[in-house]
Amino acid sequence: MVLLTAFSFISCRKDIGNYDYHTINEGTITNINASYSLMRGQQLVINPIITFTNDDSNDTSKYTYKWSSVDATVLPITETTIAKTRNLNWTVSLASISTAYTLYYLVTEKSTVVSWR
Repeated sequence: MVLLTAFSFISCRKDIGNYDYHTINEGTITNINASYSLMRGQQLVINPIITFTNDDSNDTSKYTYKWSSVDATVLPITETTIAKTRNLNWTVSLASISTAYTLYYLVTEKSTVVSWR
C-alpha cells in the first residue's frame, strides 16, 4: 500500500518539460538518375537539385555534402568517399569490370545534424 501511494504522488507531479516546438527542415533531393553506366576513366557529372522547407538551398555554408560508393561484392563491404561537394564532377576510378557499385549522396544540415540521402 505504501508503494502504491508513493507511485501515485510521483505520477501526479507537474511536468516541466520543454515544449518550445519548431518545425524541422525537410529536404528533397532530385535530378539524380536511378542508375548510371560508365566505364573507368569516364567523367560522372551529377548536379542534384536540393530544396528545403525552412531554408534557402543555395546557402551551401549551412550544409555538408558527401558522395560515396559502396562495393557490396567484397567482404567486408567497403564505402569509399569520392567527393565532399554539392555537385559531383568525378572521373570514375573504381577498380571493376563487371561490378555494379552503389553511389550515395548525403546532405547534412550542420546546425541540427539532420541528414538526407
